[in-house]
Amino acid sequence: MCIIIVKNSRMDLPDKEILKRCWNKNPHGAGFMYNYNDVVIYENLQINDKLYKLKNQSVVFHFRISTSGKIDEGNCHPYPLTDDSIYLRKTNLRCSIGIAHNGIIQKYNRKDSVLNDT
Repeated sequence: MCIIIVKNSRMDLPDKEILKRCWNKNPHGAGFMYNYNDVVIYENLQINDKLYKLKNQSVVFHFRISTSGKIDEGNCHPYPLTDDSIYLRKTNLRCSIGIAHNGIIQKYNRKDSVLNDT
């Protein structure tokens, strides 16, 4: 099953050892998102930590184990809430609502599809 970490504001980011263990258990991809001035941002963690002081932000991390769809960066949660498959697969973006889930959403995608079940 996938791993989701939610870091509340005013807490430190998870240390590198925790992130490494999550990656080792769920090696099919990882992503993160946070909200800054009502915009959900998915961009480089280290750069954004310096720019936006992520200790002050709530951050959601997701580590993937593939159940359907291609194993690549475009299928890593969190996702923007959209039905546009091109926008959905972007890896650096800003949007108004982002989502991540843990589990399998059945009947929406074939196992051999490029997109995963989300």
